[in-house]
Amino acid sequence: MRRIQTFDSPFYTMQTALDGTQYRLTFRWNHRTSTWSFDLDQNDGTSIIHGLRIMVGVPLLTRYHYQDACPPGEIVCVSDTSDDSPPGLEDLADGGRCRLVYVPLLDLIALGQGNTAASDLG
Repeated sequence: MRRIQTFDSPFYTMQTALDGTQYRLTFRWNHRTSTWSFDLDQNDGTSIIHGLRIMVGVPLLTRYHYQDACPPGEIVCVSDTSDDSPPGLEDLADGGRCRLVYVPLLDLIALGQGNTAASDLG
């Protein structure tokens, strides 16, 4: 399991390797709903997932694994406290309450899970 670096800027795009493949992640803060969402694109900009809301303890990629371009592991937002409400604007920054983690496919297999329980990832 590895942390995906996130920030408290209300909009940013970054590239990261997930299971050895480069992806583009675009994060957006929605002021109206006070929620974070993200887009996951292939490195060439081809969209895989658009506007996925970040929720604490919810495996975020599970319903997209039918797409060949989707990373084979799992992204989960983990709270470092007992507060499991969605992350606020500053909650994903360094030292914030939440962290976004990627669990590679081999780690999921080692856990014996095809569908990750969030309690096993914290």
